[in-house]
Order: sequence, then C-alpha cells, then structure tokens
Amino acid sequence: MIYSLRGRIGLILLLFLSIWTVVHPVEVRTFFHQRPIKNQDTKLVRQVSCLKEVLPVRGSIGYINKIDGSFDQTNNINEGYKHFLTEYALVPLILVRLKTGNLSEWIIANFPDSAGVNPKEIAGKLGLLLVKNCGGGTVLFRTRSGQ
Repeated sequence: MIYSLRGRIGLILLLFLSIWTVVHPVEVRTFFHQRPIKNQDTKLVRQVSCLKEVLPVRGSIGYINKIDGSFDQTNNINEGYKHFLTEYALVPLILVRLKTGNLSEWIIANFPDSAGVNPKEIAGKLGLLLVKNCGGGTVLFRTRSGQ
C-alpha cells in the first residue's frame, strides 16, 4: 500500500508510542526495585510511629530538618522523601514544613544521623521543650506556650 507522507508519519508515531508504553513502565518498575533503602524506610517509619502515643489524634504538626528550626530540601532530595515517609507514618496528622520563626504547638524534627545534634541544646536554642527522642535523629518538640 502506498501512504501519503502524513499517513507514514502517523504510522511511525503510532508505532513509537506503542513501543514506548510497553518499555516505559518496565524502566519505572526497575528503578523502584533497585532502591536499596527499603530497610531504612521501615526504620524511619518505626521511629516516627513511637511519637503517635504523645501526639494528638488529628491536626497539623510542624516539621523541621535543620538545627535552626526550619525545613530545607534544597541540598538533598532524601530530605523531601523523609518528610513524606514521616507524614505517611502519622496519618491522619498533617505535617507542615516550617520556616525559621514560624512554629506550631508540636514540632517533629528529622535531623540527619550524621549531624551529631544534641536535641536538648536545640530545644534550648529554639525555646522549645523536648518531649520525646526516638533516636536516629527523630525528635518531638513542643512550644512552651502549648504546655
């Protein structure tokens, strides 16, 4: 059969899209299977779950990952991933990423393990109360006005 130029281009696009829809899900699936941090994910979820007994059942909770009391995702994509895992572990609570000086009554901190931070010092610097330290950089603070 003889097709016009427009018909050939349409067939090529159709063939390309058909092949791409088969190959693309395989690429995405292999990306997720190669992630070696599954055990770290469950470890973080367990650490955060230890806070559930202290936190209210519903509401919004502040979230920080820097020692100065703010949230910073610019340097590492894993920090954003930790935020979503923390929110997953605490459903139906809502996590609010905080900026410096903007505090909620309850504040969860997920500091990097390598930071070598002392939660009591940070609580003193930020004017917060240390409520619970779950280890691994996961800490729960409360504002002094929320006592």
